[in-house]
Amino acid sequence: MSISLYSINAFFILDSEGKRVLAKYYTRAPDSYSAKNYSTMVDQKKLEKAIFKKTAKGKIVVLYRKFSDVLVYIIGSADENELLLNSVLEGFCNTLVGLFNQQIDKRAIVEDIDSVAIVLDEIIDDGIILEVNTEIILSRVTKKASDTSDIQLNEQSLFQAYNTAKERLTRSLLS
Repeated sequence: MSISLYSINAFFILDSEGKRVLAKYYTRAPDSYSAKNYSTMVDQKKLEKAIFKKTAKGKIVVLYRKFSDVLVYIIGSADENELLLNSVLEGFCNTLVGLFNQQIDKRAIVEDIDSVAIVLDEIIDDGIILEVNTEIILSRVTKKASDTSDIQLNEQSLFQAYNTAKERLTRSLLS
């Protein structure tokens, strides 16, 4: 993979019927063999029509991120702030990267589906965004069972809280 300043292939605005309002297509550097050039009007119209079909009917905002063999989507209502949704998507994806040490693929996710579900629960609860900071989420998800003595009672399971309270009561009575 080579680094290039040529990042954008096209920018366009379509009206509610899918007709071009403004379009600007950028030609890539001549040595850039992997980039698709939309040099003809036919190619440009075909691209615009395909994108319009996929986005026009939805009353939702869809953001996604692609990893090797999985796509991660986040969907919000049409009036939702895209930057907010993007921060949730990035928080989730960055946490997965930290959790799986850069190896994000279907196999890794399926093998550790419990942790992935916990990550999602730490970020979103019933549609409400709770946390997007990767470090905080990772620290909550990767806590070891041996660290439970340092965890506050409100972060423990009911059984752990009961056992901790019982041990503390026993120690205070024997002292």
